Amino acid sequence: MDFTVERKEGGAVFTITRPERLNALTRPVWDGLESCLDTLESEAARFLVITAQGERAFSAGTDLKDNAGLAWDQRPAKNDRVRNLLLRLSQSHLFTVAAINGLAYGGGLEFALACTMRICASTAKFSMPEIKLAVIPSYGGTQFLPALVGRARAAELMLTARVLDAQQALDWGLVSYVTDTPALALERAVAVATEVAQYSPVAYRSIQRCIAAAGDVVDERGMSVEAAEVREVLASEDSKEGVAAFVEKRRPVFKGR
Repeated sequence: MDFTVERKEGGAVFTITRPERLNALTRPVWDGLESCLDTLESEAARFLVITAQGERAFSAGTDLKDNAGLAWDQRPAKNDRVRNLLLRLSQSHLFTVAAINGLAYGGGLEFALACTMRICASTAKFSMPEIKLAVIPSYGGTQFLPALVGRARAAELMLTARVLDAQQALDWGLVSYVTDTPALALERAVAVATEVAQYSPVAYRSIQRCIAAAGDVVDERGMSVEAAEVREVLASEDSKEGVAAFVEKRRPVFKGR
């Protein structure tokens, strides 16, 4: 088994279990992620934390041995499948956190970029080295990375194959927190996910849609998305429950509608 899924109250932890191969990504890993998303989304779970075994690597990227059996003309279809899966992950109603325990290179970094938030250990390193092989990021990285750190820094990372350390990743906004150890990164990721899970799913999804609509410049299009979302949220049962609970000084019970 190339992965494990540990259920938690409100969600799950998906762990890549190939430390001897620097947690390189295989078709079974992607199959497992797809199945995990199917299950959690159908159950209206709230979060998914993604991490990996060991202290050396979150993932060194695609396992080239896994690709060895594919003809060159078959590889684009495989890339399409993974790209669409990571797009689904990025758009899921689940709050997703990558707990990055070591290096995140190539497809491994793209996997982390598809999550809502990234938390890393101080030993983590980040790189998009595809250009060294005369290829390009193929799992959505050319889109996820500029959206997160801006075009100039994304270009630098992809065109130079530069390696960022944890502090640089934090400075660039690539990660939200840096912890002393991989264990603490996972602990922090689960804690943040559990915290978010207590809030209204309606409000969470609405905020995510507003963020997705935000551009480099504030404009009428983004504001119109916010206006529409405000109307939808205020009409929800969760919004009425949240206000009532605040007034009555009790814990709200959100139902996600």
